[in-house]
Amino acid sequence: MPPRRNDRGKKEGHDHAKAKAVQRANSNPCPRETNRLSAFIFVLVFVAVGILFTIAVANWQKTNLWAGLWWGVGGFLLFGIGAAFAYYYYVIKPAEAFPPSTISNPRPYVVFKIARLRELSAGSYPVIEFDLQNIGATEASVTIRNSTCQFVQDLKPPNLQYQIGTSMFRTTVAPTQIVTGRVNFNPLILTDDMIKELNDDRARLYFYARGEYVDTPSGRKYPLPFCYVYNREMASHLIFCDEGVTFKEPGEGDK
Repeated sequence: MPPRRNDRGKKEGHDHAKAKAVQRANSNPCPRETNRLSAFIFVLVFVAVGILFTIAVANWQKTNLWAGLWWGVGGFLLFGIGAAFAYYYYVIKPAEAFPPSTISNPRPYVVFKIARLRELSAGSYPVIEFDLQNIGATEASVTIRNSTCQFVQDLKPPNLQYQIGTSMFRTTVAPTQIVTGRVNFNPLILTDDMIKELNDDRARLYFYARGEYVDTPSGRKYPLPFCYVYNREMASHLIFCDEGVTFKEPGEGDK
């Protein structure tokens, strides 16, 4: 039985890493910048096409037919290339991002759009506020439980243990809907020394919880990773947990 528990902890850590990659992709601004760049290039191409056609018409009006013909051929050729690239980027590529299996079997995809840690204060417990969004096609019921905050002075990726009996967050998220929530980590009261160690990079403050969401129509469950580390350099004061972090059940000893 103990090896099986340890495997479960490793599997859960793997599930966190896998679903976390989806959240990173959702919050990554690179696709948006790529779309802007491609749109700018297409505008330039079609402006160039308009210039070529204008030159061709001007030559035809001067009865310079051969010159007008070649300018016109160049315009049509450039127009064809631009149309082909536009079809690929705005028709084929989006279709590849949503394969037929996903479209024929719609499901919810719940992600954290952003998670923000309130400014740490001595004598208070940490609070994380977040925005959840369902980028899928069906309604989802979200549960975040066993929220735990752990202060560690060992800088290596730890084996984190969930606490039971902590506050629970529940909500229902419709497709495209954004829901705001928060988690209070009130079992831990911070001190000035703890905050100084964190800011001097001599300790780590981990925030983690069991997150999952259920597809309302089918009842299928999906993991919703919730694992962050305090980082004073970030505007949100949070970064994702390291890939080496593992999780264990309450009361389960180190393996």
